[in-house]
Amino acid sequence: MLELSPEQGVKIDCRNVFSDVLHRPFVCSNVPLSRFCSKIPSANEIKRLPNMTYEEFADKWSDRPFILTDCIRCWPAYKEWNTHQLSKAYADVDFRAEAVDWPFSTYCQYMENNQDESPLYLFDKKFAEKMEITIGESEGSAYWKPDCFGPDLFEVLDSERPAHRWLIVGPARSGSTFHKDPNGTSAWNAVLQGAKYVSYFL
Repeated sequence: MLELSPEQGVKIDCRNVFSDVLHRPFVCSNVPLSRFCSKIPSANEIKRLPNMTYEEFADKWSDRPFILTDCIRCWPAYKEWNTHQLSKAYADVDFRAEAVDWPFSTYCQYMENNQDESPLYLFDKKFAEKMEITIGESEGSAYWKPDCFGPDLFEVLDSERPAHRWLIVGPARSGSTFHKDPNGTSAWNAVLQGAKYVSYFL
């Protein structure tokens, strides 16, 4: 529901209703998330490093997840992008939120007011063109690829390369289920605001 007062909500007496079908969505949309991201066993923690070179990545880290804590701090996007600033600059720009295209202002309104079990999250592969930003290590760029990942072999495909970058925005509980990349590639994510919960299998 969006901006409905308590008086506008429907009140149904459910004291004698017992249903897993109804209970599960309710639990998923209300259970506290803090217990899933605290007191993580050391064996399950993802290694955190300030930065790394391409040689270190190729030698030791190309087959396992890791978190770099410092490499994006120099990006203009790291300093300037948050939902408030993006909403001011791109309020009327349409972005893809799963199966719908919404102006960013509409998506922000949804994000702040939803009570969904699995909220829609903004996942747009054409954000760079829509936002008219430059990407890469050149003056005026919003961000660039961390050096540790080395050459991007997909660049040889030029305009034929598959989609390879997305702007992702979402409220708590949004995100994808367990999956394997459909193109069989690996990915890196840069978290600019909030937190991302990651589960993985080796």
